[in-house]
Amino acid sequence: MLAKIGIALFDPLLTLALWLMVTRVLLQLSHADFYNPISQGIVRLTDAVLTPLRAVLPKAGSLDLAAVLGTIAIAAVYVFAFRAILGAPWPSALGLIMVVLANIARATLSIYWFCLIVVFVISWVAPASYHPAAVLVRQLSEPILAPVRRLLPPMGGLDFSMILVFILINVARTALQDVPSV
Repeated sequence: MLAKIGIALFDPLLTLALWLMVTRVLLQLSHADFYNPISQGIVRLTDAVLTPLRAVLPKAGSLDLAAVLGTIAIAAVYVFAFRAILGAPWPSALGLIMVVLANIARATLSIYWFCLIVVFVISWVAPASYHPAAVLVRQLSEPILAPVRRLLPPMGGLDFSMILVFILINVARTALQDVPSV
């Protein structure tokens, strides 16, 4: 019973922390507008973890190594916390790396999944919207949609690239199902 309570308390917090860290990395990789108020909120929320790491880790081009290491650290804390709560045995080093990377991949796929759904809805409801959330999800989803659009150009005014990306995300999610999350 205490394990269920511990999971109910820590799972949402650690999942949110992981999503924020992954989103921070994706914002940097997609060159999203950091003057966007939502981007600034994500930066402020994640800076508490990243400021001490930046003192040690330099930037590698446009990639913030502190954000990458912070994401890996949050994913590792997630695994260790739930293993401790459940009393499960500790994984081997290779097993830990595999589970941490799978959790980061799951979070990344989920973020892209929700971004694509929002982009899809906005394209039908308010295609010319300049709301900060609409702009941000477009900027986040463009790096995964643009290569598919080059392969599959719009046909008859309809953009089928999003459907193909949804299918690819589902395939990746299915491939990750066999990897445990903790």
